[in-house]
Amino acid sequence: MTNNSNIDFNFLFKENFRELGINWVDDLAQNDDYFVTFMNDFQNLFPDIKVTDPYMILLKTITIIIQNDRFILRKNDVYDFFIMSYKFLIDHLIKKRVNSIPFTLSTYDNVVFEICNDLLHNYDNLPDNVKIQFPNLLVDILSIIFFKTDLTGKRISLFQLKAYYNSKKSLLISHKYSYPDRDLNSLSHIPGKHIGPSGHLLGKIDDPSGSKINYVVAKESTRRHSTYTQEDNMSMIQEMVYKIAEIVHRDPIQVKASLSTLPPKELQKLYDICNNYNKILRYGKLTGLKDFRLEIESELGRSLSDKQIRHSQISIKKVQFYIENILDGKFEPHLTHGINHVKHNFEYGYRLVGLISNSKSKNRKNDL
Repeated sequence: MTNNSNIDFNFLFKENFRELGINWVDDLAQNDDYFVTFMNDFQNLFPDIKVTDPYMILLKTITIIIQNDRFILRKNDVYDFFIMSYKFLIDHLIKKRVNSIPFTLSTYDNVVFEICNDLLHNYDNLPDNVKIQFPNLLVDILSIIFFKTDLTGKRISLFQLKAYYNSKKSLLISHKYSYPDRDLNSLSHIPGKHIGPSGHLLGKIDDPSGSKINYVVAKESTRRHSTYTQEDNMSMIQEMVYKIAEIVHRDPIQVKASLSTLPPKELQKLYDICNNYNKILRYGKLTGLKDFRLEIESELGRSLSDKQIRHSQISIKKVQFYIENILDGKFEPHLTHGINHVKHNFEYGYRLVGLISNSKSKNRKNDL
């Protein structure tokens, strides 16, 4: 890993990390110096953590403080922390070539997406004492992706990555493993901090061990403007944003912004495509019409006409084009008919083979 000598952690924290907009970080400390103090002396304070890369030190410092303060991230926040940190490391370790790492992003995209999917479906069911440790596990995963070792220095291969995640999560849930607690106040002589900064309210509940857990209580003004439909749409967007970004080769932030402008019916169609994307890839490899027909009809359990088979095959080959035009709002409806015939034809092809449905967003599948 990159050596952290001559690194200005104050600049790194204020200018680099904060550009990601993970605003809940402010609830962990009164000011930036609280973080920078630990980062500057990280290797002396935490000799058991085998990390020297400054960007990983930054992320690990945040997770240590999260655990020390018994701070629970909400599902959307922990999801954003993971994918934004993944992008953050790509930007600084790969694109800016801070470190020469032999790396193929697409190799890891599926694992990252599977972990995001697991978070979205299972995070809320985790015990509170596991939730406060979960950011530590996610940073371990990021360390394995970029440096082939977890933060204890244990070498983990790509083929072990998903198993590592599942195993570590199970150990946390069963209380057979926990990330070490740190007495940060005594380490750095920083006065104890029991409440969030001005303007943020912290509530507390007891965990089984008797320690206190902090929650950020959202202000009423931010809750009143959200309806069930808006929350449902946002949940759907969170579930598929990373997969859509992978398909169309765009920045997840840009994709999320585009998805946020779409009506529920359009979101549902993209959700169905994400949910069935493995099928789409498999169907796309079947170039011969005969092989394509056998595969489709075998899965559907019914026959299609030659015209329907050819229509579906063309639609599947153009799925990236279809998604891009949805995101960019290029399927403008005809003034007379009120529909866009190109878009309509694509969707007819997808419906023929069961890739998208007519179900409403509230009835969407749960196995993305």
